Amino acid sequence: MRLFFSCGETSGDMYAANIIKALPPGVQPFGNGGEQMEAVGCDLLVNVVGQSTIGFIEPLIKIPFFLNVLRKTKQFILTNDIQVVVIIDHQGFNIPLAKWCKSKNIRVISFISPQFWVWGKKEKAIAFCADCDHIACIFKKEYEYYRAIAPKKVSFVGHPLLSVLPEKKTVKDVVVGLFPGSRPQELRYCLPLMLEVAKELRKRDPNLTFKLAVASKKMGEMIQKELKVAPLDITLCEDSRQVIAEAHTSLVASGTVSLEHALVGTPCVVVYKFSRISYWLARWLVLKKLQDNCHGFIALPNILAKKEVCPELLQGCATVKNATKAMHALLTDEAYHRRIQQAFKRIHSQLVSAKKPFSLVADEILHVVKSH
Repeated sequence: MRLFFSCGETSGDMYAANIIKALPPGVQPFGNGGEQMEAVGCDLLVNVVGQSTIGFIEPLIKIPFFLNVLRKTKQFILTNDIQVVVIIDHQGFNIPLAKWCKSKNIRVISFISPQFWVWGKKEKAIAFCADCDHIACIFKKEYEYYRAIAPKKVSFVGHPLLSVLPEKKTVKDVVVGLFPGSRPQELRYCLPLMLEVAKELRKRDPNLTFKLAVASKKMGEMIQKELKVAPLDITLCEDSRQVIAEAHTSLVASGTVSLEHALVGTPCVVVYKFSRISYWLARWLVLKKLQDNCHGFIALPNILAKKEVCPELLQGCATVKNATKAMHALLTDEAYHRRIQQAFKRIHSQLVSAKKPFSLVADEILHVVKSH
C-alpha cells in the first residue's frame, strides 16, 4: 500500500508521523512534511515545515514555492501509484490538492479538517466533503457539522494531542514556560516580547526558572541570535511538551500550544502579534467572524470553553506591561491558578475518544483502501 501524506506545519508533521507509526507493516509512506515524518521512515518529497507562514501579506511571498510543490506533488502521485492521499490541516494547499485528487479518482482522507465549522462557509464545506472519501474529526462540534453534510464520510476520533501529551509533573522549582511559536514570523513578533516579560518577572522574583521551547533546529538558531541581543539566563528545550508538563505557568503564542497547555493542565497567557498590515486586514476580514463564531476569542481553550479561561492579548494589547501583569497574577494567585486548571479539565473531557486517535485514523485509511 502506497500512501501520500500532505501537511505544512510542525503539528501536522507530528500527526502524520504518529499515523504512520500506527499503520501495519508493508505500508509505504511518502509525503510533504518535516523531520518527524522522515524519522519514522516517510520518504519526503519536499520538506515544507520550515516554509509555514502567518498573517495575510507574509504568505504571498511563499506562493511561488507552494505552487511548485503542488505541481511536484501531483506529478509524484500520478507516477508512483499512490492509493490514498492523507491531507492534514494546511488548508490553503490541501483543499486544491483534494479537489485535484478527486478529479483523478484518487482517494482522499482529511485529518484536522478546514475549519468551515468555525467560519460558517457551508457551501465550501459541501464542496470539500465531495472531494474527500473520509473526514476524521477531532472536535465534537466539527463532527456534528460535517456529519450533517456527509453522514457516511465522517467519524469522530478525538483530539490527537491526548495520546502524545505527558502527565502534569510536580517540580521543585517554579518553572515559567515560554513558547514563541514555530514560524519565523511568530518569532519575529512574539519572541522579543516574551524575553522582555521574562526580564520583568525575574526582577519581581529572582528564583524563577525560565524554559523556552524550541520547535526546530532552524528556530533554535533564530532564538540564539535574539538571545545574543537580549541576554537572559534561560534554558532552551527541544522537548516542548515536557516544558508544558513542568511549567507552573507559561506565556504562549496563540495556536495549538495553548490547547496543549489546557490538556496537560498548565495555565497560560496567550499573546499574538502580526505585522500592522496583516492585523489591519484581519480586523477587516476576520474579527467579525471571530465575534460571531468563536465568541470573540482566538485562543483554542477560550473558543472551546465559550469564555475567557486563559488571558489572551492580541496585537496592541500584547504589550510587555499587560503580559507581565497577567503572568504575575497566575504566578502569585494560587486560587486563580486553580480555577484555570479546573476549567482546563472540563475542556479535556470534551475531546476524549474511546480509542487512540492515530489508531482510529489508521483504521479509516485501511477501510477506505479495502472499500474501493
